[in-house]
Amino acid sequence: MFDDDSDRLVSAAQDGDARALEQLLATHRETVFRYGLRFCRSTEDAEDAVQETLWAASRSLSTFRRGAAITTWLFTIVRNNCHRLWWKHRHEETDLADAFPQWTERTAEDEVTSAEVRRILARALARLEPAHREILLLRDVEGLTAPEAAERLSITIDAVKSRLHRAREALRGEIATRDLTRC
Repeated sequence: MFDDDSDRLVSAAQDGDARALEQLLATHRETVFRYGLRFCRSTEDAEDAVQETLWAASRSLSTFRRGAAITTWLFTIVRNNCHRLWWKHRHEETDLADAFPQWTERTAEDEVTSAEVRRILARALARLEPAHREILLLRDVEGLTAPEAAERLSITIDAVKSRLHRAREALRGEIATRDLTRC
């Protein structure tokens, strides 16, 4: 029933019915907000992202393909808006570590723990396929942006994002499923 109503509202809104557009956006606002909370850093950011999403959806509804799931389209827009807000805030804030006193001495236990973590990560990385290892090193170790990594690898930015996601999943799997402490 919900999908049939959404399809009917989309069709009417695309045909120029302002009330249908208003009802369509109102119907999905709460669902989009809850979804946005998963990706935004705060409720305020989620609210901003939802407002931007609904505004963008109302402006570009004519490009929406009838018969597709409207929620999937709205979720993609709100997720992108949350990521945009995250990047915006990232450059405005100071590092949390700056708020705490800096310890000049590390304990022996700290050193052993750090060395163990580095050893486990190095072994897990070594077991990954080369393409996954390469993208992890470029993005997470060297700190290259997606466009910089794409240029270095001669692939698209979307391919970088996809490969990085798969590589991180593979790394998590290696760490979770293998006993990397013995070797």
